[in-house]
Amino acid sequence: HDDKTVQRFIELRSQGWTYARLMAELKVSKPTLINWSREHQHLIGGEVQLDAWRIACAAERAAIADTTLG
Repeated sequence: HDDKTVQRFIELRSQGWTYARLMAELKVSKPTLINWSREHQHLIGGEVQLDAWRIACAAERAAIADTTLG
């Protein structure tokens, strides 16, 4: 598989896509997806953690704004 497909896998898996959904979207077998997940877990996990951090920061900013404006 080409690098573009692997990059798309990392992007989608980071967004929480299931293997079943990824298989349909990327036309790749589940064993291949599992191997990619293992190979690139540091990238996938980092994206998920970064998204969680962004959400937490946005929630904190909203809470501060509510307190300040309320």
